[in-house]
Amino acid sequence: DACQLSFSDGAFDYVFSNATLEHIPQDKWPAFAREIQRVAAKGFFVSTPNYWFPFEPHYLLPGFQWVPEGGKRFLLFRLGLKLGHKTKHNYEVICLPRKSQLLRAFEGARVDGWGIVVPRHWIVWSKF
Repeated sequence: DACQLSFSDGAFDYVFSNATLEHIPQDKWPAFAREIQRVAAKGFFVSTPNYWFPFEPHYLLPGFQWVPEGGKRFLLFRLGLKLGHKTKHNYEVICLPRKSQLLRAFEGARVDGWGIVVPRHWIVWSKF
C-alpha cells in the first residue's frame, strides 16, 4: 500500500515513483505524498501523466481523461474500444492530476512539466 509504507522514517536517501500516482484514488493522494516524504531522507522525484495532455496514456484515446466515468465505461464496454494496454478486460479508474492538485498534495515541493507546449508528464520533486 503506497499510502502506508512499511519502511522507517528516512529509510531511503531518495524515493522515485514513476506513473504510480494516477492509479491511486484521488482522496488518498495526500497520504501517498506524506509517505513518500516520510521515507525519503534527502529528497524525492515523482513523475505522473498530465491531466491536460491531449492523449490519455493508458487507453491511448484523445481526451479520454475528460470523459465522465460512465462515458468511459460505455466507450470501452459497449463500443469495445481496444486501444492502448487498458481495455474492457482490465479496466481501472485512472485519475490524472492537474498541477494545482499536485501542489496541494506535495506541499512545499516543486512541480514542473515535462514535454513541449503542453507537458506530457508532471515532475514533482524536492531536495531536503
